Amino acid sequence: MRRRVNCTPLPGRATMLKRTVTTAREPSVRARATRMVCVSALVLLLCSFRLCRAQDSALAERLKSIVTSNGVLLTEAGIKIVSVRTGETLLDSFGDKLFVPASNAKLVTTAAALHLLGPEYRFETRLYVRGTIDGGILNGDLLVVGGGDPDISGRFHNGDPRFLFKAWARKLLQLGIREVRGGIVGDAGAFDAQYVHPSWPKDQLEKWYCAPVSALTLNDNCVDVTVRAGSKAGAPALFSVVPDIGYTSVKNRCVTTVNRADHLYGFVGRAGARGVILRGKFWVSGFNATTAVPVEDPPLFFLKAMRATLAAEGVAVKGDLAVTHEPVAAADGVKLVAVYESLLGRAVRVANKRSQNLYAELMFKTLGFKATGKGTFESGGAVVKGFLAKVSPGSTECKVADGSGLSRGNRLSAAAVADLLCWMVRRPQADVFAASLPIAGIDGTLKSRLTGERHRGRVRAKTGTLTGACSLSGYIEMPDDTLAFSILINSPRAGVWRMRKVQDGICREVLDLAH
Repeated sequence: MRRRVNCTPLPGRATMLKRTVTTAREPSVRARATRMVCVSALVLLLCSFRLCRAQDSALAERLKSIVTSNGVLLTEAGIKIVSVRTGETLLDSFGDKLFVPASNAKLVTTAAALHLLGPEYRFETRLYVRGTIDGGILNGDLLVVGGGDPDISGRFHNGDPRFLFKAWARKLLQLGIREVRGGIVGDAGAFDAQYVHPSWPKDQLEKWYCAPVSALTLNDNCVDVTVRAGSKAGAPALFSVVPDIGYTSVKNRCVTTVNRADHLYGFVGRAGARGVILRGKFWVSGFNATTAVPVEDPPLFFLKAMRATLAAEGVAVKGDLAVTHEPVAAADGVKLVAVYESLLGRAVRVANKRSQNLYAELMFKTLGFKATGKGTFESGGAVVKGFLAKVSPGSTECKVADGSGLSRGNRLSAAAVADLLCWMVRRPQADVFAASLPIAGIDGTLKSRLTGERHRGRVRAKTGTLTGACSLSGYIEMPDDTLAFSILINSPRAGVWRMRKVQDGICREVLDLAH
C-alpha cells in the first residue's frame, strides 16, 4: 500500500516538557550511589567501544558520540571495521553480539551463491513436448520444468514479462504445432511447496517484498496493478492489470476525490482465487501509480500466463493446467524443445542493489536444491550457515532462517559480516560481489545517502531495514586501503531514521580521516 505520511507535530508537545531547576544543595547518599553506578556502567561501555590503535582513541570517542547522540545505546549496536589490506581491526564495539540483520542477510546468501555456484551459473527453465505431432496438432502435453529462475519478468526484457512465452510460441510454430490437445504440466519440483516462510510477518504478506518463492516464477511472482483517477469526484478509480491473463480478480472500492488530503488507497489480499480488494480514495489530479501485488500460487500463475500468451501468438492449448512437485521430464516420449537460461551474477546484482527479497530467496533455495536435491528454506539455511562457518569460524552462534533477511529468526554479528566481506575480497568472484553493492550517493538503496562531495561514491554497502532493526555493511574506500565494515543496530526506541544517522555519521567520520 502506498501511504501518504503526515509529519504534523503532535499537538501540545511543548506543554509536556517540564522545566528542571538545579540548586547548590549537596547530593544525597542515594544520588551519589546512583551516580557511581552510572559512571561504572559508562566506563564498561567505553571499554567495549575501542579502537585497536591507541593513537585513534580520539576517533573512538567521536564515533561513540555519534551512536549515543542519536538515542542508540552502545549495547544496541554491533560495529566492526577492519583493514582489508592488513587485516587489522580498527574498531570493535560489541562485534560478537548477535543482532537481527534485516537485509544484510543478503550479503551472506549472495556470497555463498557466488562462491558455491559461481557467477556463470545458469538458472534453467525447460520446455518439453510429450506426444505425437500430426497435422499441426500435438496429441499430448507441454511440460515446463522450473529451475528457480528469477529473470522471467520484464526487468531486462523491455518491460514485457511474457517475452519467454512469445519465444516459445514461435518455437512451437516452427515445429508445426498450432494446437495442443492436452494441457500444460508445470514441474516445480526443484523446490518444495512452502512458498512463504512461516516467520515472515503475517500482516505484510500482501506486500511485493513478501512474494512467494517457487521454482516456477514469473514477474517477481506479482501482478502489477496501475491505478488512476476516474472521470470526476465520486466516480470509481480506474485500474489495469499486468499481465492481464484472467488470473487476477480485483474488487474496486476505490473512488475519485477532489481533496488531495484524502488521497490514500491500497490493496487487500493476494492475487489469485481469493481476489484483491482495491480500496480508498484517489485524487482526481494524481499521477498514475503502479503497485506490485503478490500472487497466491506462483506455478499456476506461470502456467496461466503461458497458456494465454501461446493462444495470443497462435498456439491453442485445449487441456487443463497441472502443477506437480514430482519429476516428469524423464518419461518416455518426452522431447526437449527449448531452454531459457539466465546468469546468477546478474541476479546477485538485483538482489543487492535493489534489495530484492525474491531474488535472494530463489538463490537460497537453489543452494539447498544443489546440495540435497530439494530446495527448501531448511536445506538452503544449512548450506548458507555451513558456508558462513567456514568463512568466519566465530560465527557458530549465528542463525540463518531465510535468504533475504525478512525473517526475524536470522541472527548475525558484525564480526561475522566483516569476516565475510574481507574473505570475499580475495575470492575470484570479488569484482562481481562488490559491483552488486549499492554505491553511496549514486545508485541502489544508497542513492540518497552520503551524498556529500567528500563521501559520494566511496562507500559500497548493503542496507537493511526492519521495524526496530537497521543495518549497513560493506566497504569504505580510503586513499591507501579498503575498509570492511559492519554496523548492525537493533533499537526500536531510536527508530530507523536515527539508526541511519548513526551509520552515515560513522562512515563520514571515517572518510574524513583522509582529509
